[in-house]
Amino acid sequence: MPTMQFTNPLRSLDLTKFDVRSFDPRKITLPNVDLRKTVAPAAKIARDAAYVAVGLGVIATQIDVIQSDRVAFKVVRNLKLT
Repeated sequence: MPTMQFTNPLRSLDLTKFDVRSFDPRKITLPNVDLRKTVAPAAKIARDAAYVAVGLGVIATQIDVIQSDRVAFKVVRNLKLT
């Protein structure tokens, strides 16, 4: 995961004795942004895509089971709704 490191720009600025006339913006340090590039192996991407596909298949199967007549009849029988 990329990391970001920020330095405190106010460290070099004394706010207790701040005077607009003597302010020098060149003395303020700006934050350093360090974004390292990461490369994911193709096998990891394929594995993650397979997990998503399997997950969608499981959800579709659960929906089919819940909507089936056999499950509905068992629910009615077990809850004694007849």
